[in-house]
Amino acid sequence: MAEVAERAGELNDRLIQARSRVSQDALNFPPRIDNQYAYLYTHVFGNTARPTAGARRRFEDLEAELIPILEAVDELTGPRLDDLNRRARELEVPAVQPPTSREANRIPAQP
Repeated sequence: MAEVAERAGELNDRLIQARSRVSQDALNFPPRIDNQYAYLYTHVFGNTARPTAGARRRFEDLEAELIPILEAVDELTGPRLDDLNRRARELEVPAVQPPTSREANRIPAQP
């Protein structure tokens, strides 16, 4: 079970920068894919001109980075999660459920 939690943490760290708390933290903790997509989104949709060739290339680069992470998430929430739940049933621990799409898109409250 610890292996699944560790892998989920690794994937989370590749997607988001959880250690960044204030604007100056960007210097110490580089932005992850979520911040880079957000920046690109504001650059493209906050502009009246068409997306530049550079913005299109950056989108393609980010997509190439994101696809392997999403594939690993699918693996983790598929067969590995099934295995984890089988072990949990043996130990009489409640099953682990991946969030619904609505839950996955919910913005968590800030501490």
